[in-house]
Amino acid sequence: MFTTWEALSKAFLSKYFPSGKTAKLRTDITSFTQQDEESLYGAWERFKDLQRQCPHHGVPDCLLIQTFYNGLERSVKISVDAAARGVLMGKSIKTTKALLEEMTSNNYYWSSERATPRRGSGRHEVDAVTLLASWVDALAQ
Repeated sequence: MFTTWEALSKAFLSKYFPSGKTAKLRTDITSFTQQDEESLYGAWERFKDLQRQCPHHGVPDCLLIQTFYNGLERSVKISVDAAARGVLMGKSIKTTKALLEEMTSNNYYWSSERATPRRGSGRHEVDAVTLLASWVDALAQ
């Protein structure tokens, strides 16, 4: 019989999250990298899922955000920084999380067909950084 919340949570964690499993899950979180051809949305959701798999990971929010950002592909980092109107990591944790949530929710709705520039269609080609910068400017107005 458990008489305190601490005793109950300790028993739960030792049964369902033995130290080896916890260590592996914590390593999965802290060594996160974006996969080839993975969207920003997919990477962010996968990163949050890793955290949900180990709710007691104990990694501070500032390190989680830094780990996610550092694990992104270079071209995605450039786009994220452009949307942040500077360096994402220069923002507060709260602002950074809100910006990532907003960017990834918008990224979810972009189909890969629409995001890929079409060659020879008579349309103007715009790189991702220019597109994001114009999107941020439109939101600011």
